[in-house]
Amino acid sequence: MLGVGKAAMVIEGLWAIPNLKDTFTALDYAVAEEPAVCGKKGTMAFTVAYAMNKDAKNKPAGWELISFLTGTEAMKISASTGFALPSRQSLMQTFKQNPQDIPFITNAGYATIWQGGERLGKIVTSFNNQFISAMIGQESLSQAMNESQKEANKDCIAP
Repeated sequence: MLGVGKAAMVIEGLWAIPNLKDTFTALDYAVAEEPAVCGKKGTMAFTVAYAMNKDAKNKPAGWELISFLTGTEAMKISASTGFALPSRQSLMQTFKQNPQDIPFITNAGYATIWQGGERLGKIVTSFNNQFISAMIGQESLSQAMNESQKEANKDCIAP
């Protein structure tokens, strides 16, 4: 939606940057932290996990693969694609040099793991429903954003 000019702002992860650069080469955009909700900063973090079946027939090879994938060399390769930040602090300095990565790095300090928290699903559902409502013309984008914000803040506890 952002790339084709149908949205002024989207909430996306780092993985959106390579697509914007490759597909929408003339797009002028910036990256920023999400606005605070109820006066509190928050965002989502998506994780990757590697696991080995307890009944694996070749556990040494499985462990070797997991060790490689979570190691410095593979993490450099994975992070260099622009689709994810490295989870190793030793590799983070490279990403601190790119202004587009800074909001994602900053967010990591207060992010909620995507699967965590009971309010997260409610907020995402509310925003998704309202965006669809605006896209199909049931309400204006301004009305949809106001309703989304009201719904997201509904359960907030006053400080």
